[in-house]
Amino acid sequence: MKSAEIVEKSEEVNTVLEEAYDIVVARKDDGHNDYGEFTESMARAKIIFLGMTGIDLPIQHMYSALISLKLSREGFSHRRDNLVDICGYVQGLDDFYNEVRRNVVDNDKDE
Repeated sequence: MKSAEIVEKSEEVNTVLEEAYDIVVARKDDGHNDYGEFTESMARAKIIFLGMTGIDLPIQHMYSALISLKLSREGFSHRRDNLVDICGYVQGLDDFYNEVRRNVVDNDKDE
């Protein structure tokens, strides 16, 4: 009986993979579209990191640092957001390796 309850519950809520897909690939979350295109945003973070530290990290290592941060946070306390973000960063890294650029919806209502 418990497995039937689990199936019913999982049908109501997206998995962390589905949620990450909706944010990174399908761009369904307007709030995240404000952050810009994923690889471009990571490239900017890399430049800021370089300016702060003098260390020129490859973009791949920027993704690794963020994944590590989320894993560290998850080690302290489980938060669904940590898992969704990890999946999103992994998808972003895969997109980087495959030179995929995701379209960003323009949410600027002033124009």
